[in-house]
Amino acid sequence: MQPDLPEPRPTFVVCGSGSLALRLVRELQRLDDAVTVIVGNPENPFARRIARTGVRIVYGSKRDIETLQEAGVQHAQSLALADSDDVGNVHTALTAQDLNPQLRLVMRMYRRRLAERIESLFDECTLLSPADIAAPSFVDAVLGDGSHLVRVAGRVLQAGPVESVTSVLIPLAQTDVYGNIALLPPADLPPSSGAKPEVDFVLGEPAMGAAELAKIPPLETLLTAIRPENWVAAYRPPKWRTLLAYFTTLTSTRLRLLAAGLMFLVGATVLAFRLIWGIDWIDALLRAVGVVTATGYDSLLSADVPHGMKFFGTGVMLLGLFFIAILIASVVDDFISERGGQRISVPMGKPTGHVITCGLGRVGMRVAEQLLEAGLRVVAIEKAEDNSRLLRARRVGLPVIHGDSTAEEVLRAARVEHARCVLAVTSDDITNLETGLAVRAIRPGMPVVLRLFDGDLAKRVERRLGLAISRSVSFAAAPVFVAAMLDRAVLAVIPHGPRVLLIAELLVNSGTDLHQKPIETLDREGEVRVLAHLRDAVTNWIPAPDTTLSAGDRLVVVATRDGLSAALRLTTNMATL
Repeated sequence: MQPDLPEPRPTFVVCGSGSLALRLVRELQRLDDAVTVIVGNPENPFARRIARTGVRIVYGSKRDIETLQEAGVQHAQSLALADSDDVGNVHTALTAQDLNPQLRLVMRMYRRRLAERIESLFDECTLLSPADIAAPSFVDAVLGDGSHLVRVAGRVLQAGPVESVTSVLIPLAQTDVYGNIALLPPADLPPSSGAKPEVDFVLGEPAMGAAELAKIPPLETLLTAIRPENWVAAYRPPKWRTLLAYFTTLTSTRLRLLAAGLMFLVGATVLAFRLIWGIDWIDALLRAVGVVTATGYDSLLSADVPHGMKFFGTGVMLLGLFFIAILIASVVDDFISERGGQRISVPMGKPTGHVITCGLGRVGMRVAEQLLEAGLRVVAIEKAEDNSRLLRARRVGLPVIHGDSTAEEVLRAARVEHARCVLAVTSDDITNLETGLAVRAIRPGMPVVLRLFDGDLAKRVERRLGLAISRSVSFAAAPVFVAAMLDRAVLAVIPHGPRVLLIAELLVNSGTDLHQKPIETLDREGEVRVLAHLRDAVTNWIPAPDTTLSAGDRLVVVATRDGLSAALRLTTNMATL
């Protein structure tokens, strides 16, 4: 008879059965430690893919204490709550903390206000938003300038083209003669076929004055790189800009021009009455409005009014009647178009050079807000008419077309022929791909950015169809979640093309593979570059490769996703977790 074997004690527990949970499992498996996943619905497609990774899976509700106990939460080091259910994540976190007060919690959270208020409920909890982490990579694909500011160890640095910095600390990417991009190349590039590969993306001192740098707020709580012209994480426009955007959204260009013409006519009449008739400004305004609207023409019937003024007033009345008639017709036409076009509503003003975002989910809304903050005009397409973010879109002045983004008539209603770029950022890969194909059918050569989870599909789409630049939210967010589960800080996520670089701060523990080893043990071309070495409150930038590391030292590194996983293994003693 076989003895009962004890239940395995996982180091990490992941709750979720979506794309982020799958990415987390794959990242955590690189650390060669025990991982258990709590899955609510075994029929979920991602749940089946998680099962194929070979990790231990517990099926059941994450809110039930029995499920958490079966998963081993009471013995685990970290718990990641990767579902998009904010309330469910909070409930699970509270239950898990009762089971294990020392448990490190990493929680996916979308509602910012809720996140700020519940953080005090937990002893050790990191709240992260995948949408906030990944949105800059989509914005970067649209703007294409590649410039980002980051604050590292009290110092502001800029990632961008060589000409955007005054001095280079670390080369981030190089392009060879064939157009291939390599991340984190060596500082001294060897010649290749008589010519050196071109370093086109670096990290260095920003070409900004001290006064401009002083305006940049602290970024300790932000996990995304920011642009020089965009120093806030979320779009919060001033009230005057919100009102102006709201008015622009509700009115067409034709209506605004007619209103401006009518106001000009009233102003010219006021000036004429004041200068020619000699009456004061208030009386001139009152009589001008009456004459233009043909409601106060009797003010010109007095015997002492010059005949020239009477002829002028007659012309103003006729012109005013014309303007008012056309203005009323335009208002009625716009109102009928808006009310009758709930399924496909044409954005007012016939925009050109705008960006079209397809999908107003968490990511789509974040991307649209950051594009608005960057000064671009944005038109959104959303299929669900009951989407809770429609009110938020109206608040920031974002016109929304209700319809299916894969339909040609919907894309034409968004004036795709005159757009600058199209972003398909719904949560469905097939919808995004079909949208991209529909856009290219209407306008070949249009830049399209797709949100695709499937990495193999993304590569084939770019290589075979030449269709788009692909981005994955979970791809960018997973390394940040893993670092938080290990109590390590990711300071910034810097997108470059379809890939991302991460700036992280690592702590060297005793008993790890880096203790009493030189820095060159960690520094690896193409994976990890050591940016700074911190010891006893002293920061050494670009430290010598033979610098010996000791327990308690901190390292700031720039790494790829694979490189960060390797660095976490070297700096973390899993036995002590």
